[in-house]
Amino acid sequence: MHHPILLAAILGLAAPTALSLAPRSAPASAGAEVTASGIDLRVELGQHVVPSGTAFELTVTLDNTTTHLLDAVAIDLDLVDAAGVPVPASFAVAEPVLVGVDAADGSDNLGPGASASARFAICPLHAAVSAPTRFGVVVTVAAVLEGSALMHSLPARGFEVLPAPELEVELFVPGLVHGDWPATPSLFEVVEAFPVGLRLANVGAGAAVGLTVDSLGPLFTPDPTGAALGSSVVELELDGQVTPAGFGIDPSLLGDLAPGAELRLHWTALPFARAAVTGMDLDVAWASAPAVPGVLGGPQLAAPPTSLAHELVHAAELFDTLGGPLDDGLVDWLVDDPAVPAPIDPVTGLEMLAFPDLARMSAGPDIVLVPVVNPTVGRAPTIANQVTTVEFTAGASGWYHLRFDAPGGAYFDLAQVVRTTKALHLPGLEVGVAADVSRVWVTERPLDVTGDGLPDVTRRLVHLVDRVTTPGLVRYDLVHVASSGEALSADVELLSTSTGGTQNLTLDAGPDHAGASYILLGSLTGTKPGLTLDGVNVPLNVDAYFLATLTNPSLAVLSGALGLLDAQGRATAQVIVPTGFPAGVGLTAHHAFVLFPPSFFPITLASN
Repeated sequence: MHHPILLAAILGLAAPTALSLAPRSAPASAGAEVTASGIDLRVELGQHVVPSGTAFELTVTLDNTTTHLLDAVAIDLDLVDAAGVPVPASFAVAEPVLVGVDAADGSDNLGPGASASARFAICPLHAAVSAPTRFGVVVTVAAVLEGSALMHSLPARGFEVLPAPELEVELFVPGLVHGDWPATPSLFEVVEAFPVGLRLANVGAGAAVGLTVDSLGPLFTPDPTGAALGSSVVELELDGQVTPAGFGIDPSLLGDLAPGAELRLHWTALPFARAAVTGMDLDVAWASAPAVPGVLGGPQLAAPPTSLAHELVHAAELFDTLGGPLDDGLVDWLVDDPAVPAPIDPVTGLEMLAFPDLARMSAGPDIVLVPVVNPTVGRAPTIANQVTTVEFTAGASGWYHLRFDAPGGAYFDLAQVVRTTKALHLPGLEVGVAADVSRVWVTERPLDVTGDGLPDVTRRLVHLVDRVTTPGLVRYDLVHVASSGEALSADVELLSTSTGGTQNLTLDAGPDHAGASYILLGSLTGTKPGLTLDGVNVPLNVDAYFLATLTNPSLAVLSGALGLLDAQGRATAQVIVPTGFPAGVGLTAHHAFVLFPPSFFPITLASN
């Protein structure tokens, strides 16, 4: 029984043509078959130990030792197991490279005293073995000499096939990184660290030896302004352990990967500028385990193309009970599933970009995250009461993702989140930022509301992922701390021009300024360089709005803009946006207050 010439796509070799290497029987007129005394046949095996999935070479050399023409020359390979049973389904064989003949399927001949060779690439398929296994290859040559059929076979040449590693590669990169906007060279937007994830899983039967990751990091869409784009590594976590390394990692850190094992890498990186991410420069390499000491198990293998790529939103550890089945201490990836429509932001009316709706778990199956984009948020925190609440009604048990505007704005930092159910306070959830491994994180990013490519307002958002076991009302207590050095705070930072609204401001200069006079000023052209009066920098640029608030504190858009601080050095004021104000879309108004004595000069304090 012969082995048909096949080609596995994984080899990347050209598909065979109509090449049939079966032993040929003699023509009807040729008489009885005779021994191939006029054929000198040699076989060279390139490797005697080979991992599955790796091609090796077998060369057949044929000499015509007669003074006659050898006609209908054909070469046949039979791949057999240790018992001599043909196993063609376990191997792929490429069309041979021929020298001295144009074909080896019985359609060409070999002249007197001439030589020919055929070099075959043979690849054991990945599923061929689950343990080191012996195989053999039987080579048979057939020809016709002076009308008589000749056939010459060599005993099986043995070789060993090792179970090979087979790596699954999953890449997790954000769709957009947040840094300084190249389109606003006169302004500097805050740079936000971002996560990058990589999962390497060995789904083969052999060990992957000496893993390496060669990478320059994420790839970015070129910026129209020509700004330099890129990122630098802040930290790398390898299976939950902080490891000093960059995007490229050598075998001394990654080591070997046994069958069924996996590694999870979590980079924290800083972008050079705000940019869209198109992918990641990535090359993973490894070698197969040796069959015997001192014998290489095969050449180094190039990694397959990334089998899966996900838009990473955040990294977290999701588990419902400490020590439970999901609590393996490894990072879980919160990704934006492209098959799930993005929720609509109730404030801007735009689609919520980078909204996690699926958790790729390190333990257990993937988890679907139910979006909650309009929970009920309580009043803003104050100096006197820094705890506020957020509530929503869960229609079913499961994992939920809440996203809402930070009730403390930029003036109170979220320190802890505690879920309260049936008067039972559960352990508080730690609060992180975008690149942290956390179930609660806060982002503070410039937002382009008008779609002109320029930042319009900075928006601070709270993101919360939690599991609800009992449907119904779910409540969280948000514990805040006052941001340092912020004498002026607000309850909201974004108002609708269609419905209007009010921004409530809290002025808190401290007891040392009890009873002092204040005036609230504004600017529509920014905060830098500002105005310096009496040696005090007022962080507002002088423009028509600034002059209007200075000369007429009782403007319709302001309330409580002029007055006295109370015994604690506090006061309140309001910025009022009227209903139906389309010209205000994208407008940013900055406000600050200054304290002054009865004579108006000198100024004693200017707030943020």
